[in-house]
Amino acid sequence: MRLVPMLEIIVPADPHEFGGLPVKAGVTTKPALPQLTGTNIISDTERLNTWLDSWLDEAETRKYGVSVRVKDPTGALAVYVPLNLGRFRPAQSRHGQRRHPGQEGSGVRVQSPGLVGG
Repeated sequence: MRLVPMLEIIVPADPHEFGGLPVKAGVTTKPALPQLTGTNIISDTERLNTWLDSWLDEAETRKYGVSVRVKDPTGALAVYVPLNLGRFRPAQSRHGQRRHPGQEGSGVRVQSPGLVGG
């Protein structure tokens, strides 16, 4: 069994925004949340999943191993992003000095984290 660490990102419910997630072609507005019974959790979960499937482009999220789930009945979403663990080894320069990514002359451009999507 292989365990993969995941980062959970909570996207708050917003009836007008897609939370930066990829949207299926032709979808321009977010559909209204379905009516939930509050008595049958299986039925309510199926309704929420159908709602999510109606606009989320899962083919795009699958490319990156990203999983999206409805977190609660308000429409908040939980986005799970796999984390890759690695070891950092500074490269040696021609003169025996170590260069770190982002250091001038290292050939690596370090970019600040930011929001992705639209």
